[in-house]
Amino acid sequence: MSAAVGGAPSASASPNANASTSVGRRWPERVLGILTGSAATVPLLALGAMVVVLLVEAWGAIRYNGWGFFSTTEWNTGSLYSSGGIVHSGGVAHIAGERFGAFAWIVGTLESSAIAIVVAVPIAVGAAIAVAERLPRRLAAAFGLFLETLAGIPSVVIGLWGVLVLGPVLANDVYPVFTHLPNVPVLNWFRGAVGHGEGLLTSGLVLGVMVIPIIAATSRDLLRQVTVAREEGAEALGMTGR
Repeated sequence: MSAAVGGAPSASASPNANASTSVGRRWPERVLGILTGSAATVPLLALGAMVVVLLVEAWGAIRYNGWGFFSTTEWNTGSLYSSGGIVHSGGVAHIAGERFGAFAWIVGTLESSAIAIVVAVPIAVGAAIAVAERLPRRLAAAFGLFLETLAGIPSVVIGLWGVLVLGPVLANDVYPVFTHLPNVPVLNWFRGAVGHGEGLLTSGLVLGVMVIPIIAATSRDLLRQVTVAREEGAEALGMTGR
């Protein structure tokens, strides 16, 4: 009796004490979960707010241009000096003669992106395989640092380099050769006027240079995450070894 009273606490009190201790330990985790969850929703809320504001501000243009904005190529800003001046169409005030169609811009974006992918993916993946699997460790570390440095260059800097350096070089030294290509489908795309180097090919090459270090660095990290067991299993199934 005396042992029960003066000794260890009774069994009935032990679960309550453990429960209170467990709750005391869990509340910081719950607070941290709430804070991190709230922080994770902020970008989604910001994106949703941007979409809402964009739709509200562009609603007049959407009503005026309709779906033709995506399917036509006319891009006419109109003129305030014309006889019409400011006119109303469907309750939307706009400049007389004003009409916009983004089909050419959309297609140009897709084409330049396709050129960039065709140019960048083989080079970037090949560089990643070389860094992760083939090169000595010190040389791979140096190339990895080089890739990460290139990936950190702002896109506007690469764009200016493309406009001021790459474009003129291509226009003066490379594109004139294309004028001698046969006048056949696909090849005749390169026979147009070169100007100062503007065009889809230059845009695609600049975009390719822009994404090569990003794709290479990402592919290198993914290759390094492959375990030895998986590599040995692939070799056992007939894959070429290192």
